[in-house]
Amino acid sequence: MADPVKKRRGRPAVHLDQADRQAAYRERQANAQALGEVARQALDRPTPAFLKRLIARALDQADDPEALRADLADHLKGLTTKLVP
Repeated sequence: MADPVKKRRGRPAVHLDQADRQAAYRERQANAQALGEVARQALDRPTPAFLKRLIARALDQADDPEALRADLADHLKGLTTKLVP
């Protein structure tokens, strides 16, 4: 025998109006954009390890490594980590 209570199918019982849907969509888009901006800033900022490798390579290829080392140390003196070997 069939169930006397009809089972609900399709859309949920709670229907949001169009303004609520648009507001929720805009909020999700803004959150995604903010997370993307944070990720882009993290990728654009070079890491100390990358800078160390770059400086070491530049010192290996320089004609006068001591002069380059002194110049780099002068320019990078504001950094907290010691990058110039």
